[in-house]
Amino acid sequence: MPPILKGVLSVLVAVVVAGCYLLRDRLSPDLPAWLIPALGLFMVGALWLFPDAKKLPASPR
Repeated sequence: MPPILKGVLSVLVAVVVAGCYLLRDRLSPDLPAWLIPALGLFMVGALWLFPDAKKLPASPR
């Protein structure tokens, strides 16, 4: 995946996480405040850390 696409996805995830964090009282009053930003950081980190899946060449049978 090109870095520009990863950057756009990272920003999109950050915007959604920020919106969820601001609305966390309406989503679930018992939700810990640290959970939403932690999951957002995990998602962005995993996007940049793990390599893309590649299709293996077909083996002749």
